[in-house]
Amino acid sequence: MSDFNVKLKAILNRSAKFIGRTANTTAKAARYKVNEISALNKRRELVADLGKKVFDLCSNGLVLPEDANAIVEQINQIDAELNILRADHAAEKAAAAEQHAMEKAARASEKAAAKAAEVYSAPVKMTEPVQDAADEAPVAPTLEIEPEQVDDAETNNEVPTLNV
Repeated sequence: MSDFNVKLKAILNRSAKFIGRTANTTAKAARYKVNEISALNKRRELVADLGKKVFDLCSNGLVLPEDANAIVEQINQIDAELNILRADHAAEKAAAAEQHAMEKAARASEKAAAKAAEVYSAPVKMTEPVQDAADEAPVAPTLEIEPEQVDDAETNNEVPTLNV
């Protein structure tokens, strides 16, 4: 039995050393990669700062070689394109938010119609959403409970219409 314990101890020691070496190697590789990425990021920042300073000087009238002026012109065109893209994106987000609000209002109206039909036991119709001409804002659909004739010996009254 002691031979088994010795072998087991040897296997565990070798495994622990292997795991330790692997962890050490992995940690060294990770430290190297972090240091490399950090140095590359610093370099990119410095190159960007240098480019921005040259661009600012060129924008303020500094005469640069023709190829540098062409690059500045391309940057100005890209800036204009970015402004258009950003405006389009903002408009799309606003339209999506408006569509979401309309869908939410429609779901709420449908729930209210179902509840009203349940409460009043009367036919319920939902009007379609309409566009308000005055402020161009969509108006949520409304619910109307159609009046029922109530047969009562004393009076003949209609059930009132409910607008939500």
